[in-house]
Amino acid sequence: MAAFEWRTDPVEHLALTGWPGVRAWMSGRRGGVSPPPFGTLNLSVHVRDLAPAVAENRRRALLPAGRRKPLWARPQHGGRVLKVDETTAAVEPGDGLLTPDPGVVLAQTFADCVPLFLHAPDIGWVGLLHAGWRGTVARIAAAGVAALIGEGADVKRMEAAIGPSIGPCCYVVGEDVVRLVRPLPQSDAFLRTKGERVHLDLWGLNRALLEDAGVPADHILESGLCTGCETHRFFSHRRERRTGRMGGFVCRETR
Repeated sequence: MAAFEWRTDPVEHLALTGWPGVRAWMSGRRGGVSPPPFGTLNLSVHVRDLAPAVAENRRRALLPAGRRKPLWARPQHGGRVLKVDETTAAVEPGDGLLTPDPGVVLAQTFADCVPLFLHAPDIGWVGLLHAGWRGTVARIAAAGVAALIGEGADVKRMEAAIGPSIGPCCYVVGEDVVRLVRPLPQSDAFLRTKGERVHLDLWGLNRALLEDAGVPADHILESGLCTGCETHRFFSHRRERRTGRMGGFVCRETR
């Protein structure tokens, strides 16, 4: 059975277990070399951290990948999903990566947005999607599932996991976001009014999108870990503003 569990070897990370032939994990914020406010395992090159520190942090975070080639996504906060492999020289802009190639590890940075891990065991493909509220509105979860179906995957065998991200407890949104979210499946269940504030449940909304795309409900795992609540372990842009980024990673284990 799939589960998330903390591990410390070779560095502290949150591992996704229970998917045979797949290695997937999230880095935390500890165990790196970056100074405040990026302390310490910041993986982003776009937050004005020291470049040598980011390079060393990425090396440490990627140790579970072994010698695989890392392919870093270039998020645009949309719904574009790309298929990549070892021959990919430069990743184009997009918020989703898919591959059947065990020689690469898919990588993205996060600090509140939802990491969505995908696995199509019947065809041997894995995927990693970046679903902030804009990507969720763009239905990137459904786009990732559709792309795997297009490669011949049986959606009823597909597996998905929702990693650490801003939870409904902390995610307050304005009317502009509410208006764009409302057309999504079951959206009313994931927009919760508390006093004068509206809280958005990105976990539940992306689960609904995955189910609507055909992924069985019992094949979807949620970490239930809120980056806003647990800033001792995760970076949170909404809570901290100037801060670092974690990494999400997935690869196949066998060639």
